[in-house]
Amino acid sequence: MTLGEIAREVSTCVWMTIPGIHAFVLVIKVDRFTITDETAVESFLQIFGDAMMDYLINLFTRKDDLIHENLTIEEFIQKAPDKLKALLLAYKSRFVCFNNRAPTENERDHDVQSLLNVVDKMVSANGGKCYSNWMYVSAEKIMKDSEEQLKLEQMMKVKKMKDSIRRKWKEKHEKAKAETSEIVAQLRQRLQDLKQKSSDDAMETSEIHTLKDSGLLKYGNKTPKRV
Repeated sequence: MTLGEIAREVSTCVWMTIPGIHAFVLVIKVDRFTITDETAVESFLQIFGDAMMDYLINLFTRKDDLIHENLTIEEFIQKAPDKLKALLLAYKSRFVCFNNRAPTENERDHDVQSLLNVVDKMVSANGGKCYSNWMYVSAEKIMKDSEEQLKLEQMMKVKKMKDSIRRKWKEKHEKAKAETSEIVAQLRQRLQDLKQKSSDDAMETSEIHTLKDSGLLKYGNKTPKRV
């Protein structure tokens, strides 16, 4: 990979590991330390800075090859290329070795636990702090700004929703109020009509009695008639 390609991958990594990294793990096979491995280390140092060395651990794979050759990892390192020795010295010889062909799960778990133990010791030596540089500071600021923007957008969305609910409720209330007013007006008019009809009926009844009393109204077979 080119430095530009590595930088793009690292930028993705940065977003996934805000606010920082507790451990960098450099994976190298015990049978070789190539120019590619050396270039990879130099590329990461260019991107992250020399301070990353305080957070770097070397993970050697293929311990099974050493076992086959009846060698320990320490004996292998003594015979390793000078550049690898210098690299190990730069980060205080923090290394572990994994057996790719470990026959039992217990042995595989032991290798994993050995790595975690080295990580814990390194984190403790670094005061529990994670590694952070300008990339993480910038990324964290961008993330916080984005979170604030999202909060603001959410608040505006909620406000808009509440305003819509209030507006619909007000429209519904005004409509109900208008309908109620119309019903009340109709009832009042009906009551007025009934009062008027009752008054007219009372006047007609009074007139009938007056005419009857005066002898001007004579009864036939069914209905009274005026004369």
